[in-house]
Amino acid sequence: MNVGSTHVEYGARLAEWSRARDVLAGEDAVKAAGEKYLPRLDSQTEEEYGTYKARASFLGATSRTLEEYLDLVFRRAPQTRLDACVKGLQAFTADCDLWGMDFVRYARRIVGEVLSVGRAGTLVLWDGAGSRPWVSSWRAEDVLDWEVHRVGERSTLVRVVLRDGEHLRVFCVEAGVCVQEI
Repeated sequence: MNVGSTHVEYGARLAEWSRARDVLAGEDAVKAAGEKYLPRLDSQTEEEYGTYKARASFLGATSRTLEEYLDLVFRRAPQTRLDACVKGLQAFTADCDLWGMDFVRYARRIVGEVLSVGRAGTLVLWDGAGSRPWVSSWRAEDVLDWEVHRVGERSTLVRVVLRDGEHLRVFCVEAGVCVQEI
């Protein structure tokens, strides 16, 4: 597979993800998109369309509904039980992304992404200097391509291409070891 290409499902879902993000962002984002959501009438001049767009109102119920669902999912704080001897995991649950985010807040973030657009990515990496795992989240739009193979009874991710700003990160499993290319 070509590193610059995207998965077939990525292309099929990109417009849906963009629409969901705009609706969740609210009225300003919907109006900023202009004719994408507020089509111009055939006879409207630029000035008429501008006033039409300014008068339009958008009920931002989607973002409020998302927050209510998140509150329902996390109405009780998740419980983690770790033995006292597992200090590495205790450090991980207190700061799972090496930016100070505890694991419950991270989980809420990921669930929010899944409720928003239907998917999200989490990459678990190893911090050699700190000798502990850490996680990073990836929006659906930044998981460009992936390949899954059937291994016995399980489907296993063997390749993923992530957009990291201007760069691409490619992770491949080779002989049971994950290899990263940037």
